[in-house]
Amino acid sequence: MNNYYQQQQYAMAAPSAEIRQQVLKNTYLLLALSMIPTAIGALIGVNMSFAFLLGSPIMGTLLLIGGMYFLMFMVQKNRNSFTGIVDGIYAFDGLALRSVISSGIAHSEW
Repeated sequence: MNNYYQQQQYAMAAPSAEIRQQVLKNTYLLLALSMIPTAIGALIGVNMSFAFLLGSPIMGTLLLIGGMYFLMFMVQKNRNSFTGIVDGIYAFDGLALRSVISSGIAHSEW
């Protein structure tokens, strides 16, 4: 088979460098924007008191799993709308990071 023909077919199939750079830029922009509600949720989670969960740790686990399944269901129902539901998931993820962040703060030497 002609080598030029293969290169021509690849050139038509592969996106240009500008398109690849635009996709990469948009990907990192969305990643950065998703960190904002996660950080807000983590900040709220660290400042909240979950003392009612100390008596029954299984309730915290069930609450976390139930909240995640509910938010995944809401994303599926509202898959054409991006802002509110996705921000809710990331904020809930930030709340879920509460114990890890609190443990890190407690053991830091600041």
